[in-house]
Amino acid sequence: MAWYRAMACLTMTPNPSVPTWLAEIIASDWSKDWSRPWPSVGQLWPTAHDWFVEDQQRDDFHLRVAIPETESGTPSPDLQQLHQAWRLAAQRPDTAPLVMLDLLPQHAMAKNVTGEISAFTVVGQRLNPALTNQLSTILSRPSQRPSLYFDEDLRHASNLETNSELVVLYETDWTS
Repeated sequence: MAWYRAMACLTMTPNPSVPTWLAEIIASDWSKDWSRPWPSVGQLWPTAHDWFVEDQQRDDFHLRVAIPETESGTPSPDLQQLHQAWRLAAQRPDTAPLVMLDLLPQHAMAKNVTGEISAFTVVGQRLNPALTNQLSTILSRPSQRPSLYFDEDLRHASNLETNSELVVLYETDWTS
């Protein structure tokens, strides 16, 4: 039922399948992907919102890490590692942590939602090898090669005040 409501609504409108507080945060900045199997009621990519705080403060929201679909996939970090990496990147004024989050209903009729993290990226205004190394240590995995991005979605989500390209300092996706 929740999946159908989300997929049937118009694009760029509030998500009818999530709690009111969550609908206010994501507004119309969520996507529906028919290629994703049920039960996802929305995808957030990129999102710079601190979902770790919501997980701690909300009874109707639970955060978890996506499990790779195949055994040959990249192993996923655990939630504690991601939270530690998030805090490290978020405390710096020139970087922004971003996650890819699928919204999954916990029950067919309820508006309780699980946020499932499937990717983690840190963008910044300049290269920062020390931060990249710290993130690699926390997450127990090397980052993909740092690269320059001129991506309006990343810039918009990160809220970094820059007119230049953003540098991806750390990027990992364990579900593809």
